[in-house]
Amino acid sequence: MLGKQERYQIIDQFITDLPPQPPADGILVVDKPSGPTSHDLVYAVRRKYGIKKIGHTGTLDPLASGLMILLIGSATKRASEFSGLDKAYQVKAKLGQITDSFDIEGQILFDIFNRESTLANDIPIRKSLEVNWDDLKNSEELGSLTDKTIEQALEDFRSQLNQRVPPFSAVKLNGKPLYKYAREGKPIPFERLPTRDIVIHEIKLLDFKPHDKNRNNGYDEIHSSVISDPLSGAEIQPAVYGSPNTGLYPTLSLRISCSKGTYIRSIAVSYTHLTLPTKRIV
Repeated sequence: MLGKQERYQIIDQFITDLPPQPPADGILVVDKPSGPTSHDLVYAVRRKYGIKKIGHTGTLDPLASGLMILLIGSATKRASEFSGLDKAYQVKAKLGQITDSFDIEGQILFDIFNRESTLANDIPIRKSLEVNWDDLKNSEELGSLTDKTIEQALEDFRSQLNQRVPPFSAVKLNGKPLYKYAREGKPIPFERLPTRDIVIHEIKLLDFKPHDKNRNNGYDEIHSSVISDPLSGAEIQPAVYGSPNTGLYPTLSLRISCSKGTYIRSIAVSYTHLTLPTKRIV
């Protein structure tokens, strides 16, 4: 998980890399870096060009990187034209864990290599999910996975699906974002989460790395230097944070082509239980 100061540093670099003047047609195509929110980048562009009327055509999770279309001035009228387009992602997914946010930034609900300890934690969102934790695969089953068995399982996703949005998402229920309910310890029960009709046009296995019994699930320390907040100019002190060593767990690399509104986190957790940083590539 990124520290706040590194996130600010990434935003600062993003601002530096923007062209000196906004595009004449008001369509600014950028490569969103991993870390900042989509709104962070909208705010950064507003600050760079001194223009208030700016919006994006589809939210990417903070962890995600890749293509992001920003519309400036009168071009904001074309938002629906771009937001309705199909999307393509390249995602790395880790098997063996489930987190409350369905990505690496969430609190661990289940760890196949530490089953009893993680299930002993009283986490409100665990009770809201329709999961029989006792039926989840054990570590021996996880170690027996092959490219062939994974390809067979992926076939179930190549179709039109009715997908429930993640409990940590900006989708609103009764006028309130779902993530606010979850952060307050009052997550919405699974059966009440909003659903979306989506289409998975393609889901392709690019790479598979099996379980490595010789690796530990440790953390590598990363130290950052003093930087300034590009949005406020305030100085931020250095911090130390962890980068997960995932060698213990099998990982998949997938290419997914899908309709708008698809949550890649939800697809990944349905089969692989934990998504790592996602990159939209077209």
